[in-house]
Amino acid sequence: DRVGELQFWLALAEVTAEMSAMRFVNHSHREGPLGSVFNDDKGDLLEQFPMLTSELGLSAPFHYQPGDCTVHHGYTVHGGPENTTDKPRWSYLFSYTPVDTRYWNGSTHNWGSERKRLGDRNNPTVPLQDTEKV
Repeated sequence: DRVGELQFWLALAEVTAEMSAMRFVNHSHREGPLGSVFNDDKGDLLEQFPMLTSELGLSAPFHYQPGDCTVHHGYTVHGGPENTTDKPRWSYLFSYTPVDTRYWNGSTHNWGSERKRLGDRNNPTVPLQDTEKV
């Protein structure tokens, strides 16, 4: 399979642990697609797969300065707790996705047939370019 999305998180202001600084489940990208994080009826990925942090470990929260950037694989389980301060967590997010990456809707019961090329005209998310010219 062609999997290659990279996600970038750029701090625009200082972010402390109390401000919901991002943490990562170590090597979780090696587990493959675990499902959608936005599936409210099942809880978040750490609730769905509680063994992830006990088996792989969870990074300490980072302390970011403006301009600090993290880059991680698209399958890396990441996030932060609630921001408990009165300061906003200013950041800029962007992703790099190769044109041959397959779209996946988060379903784990039918892993193969749900995928589409990101440039596919039938992709419900982001038609990137005319795939006939790629």
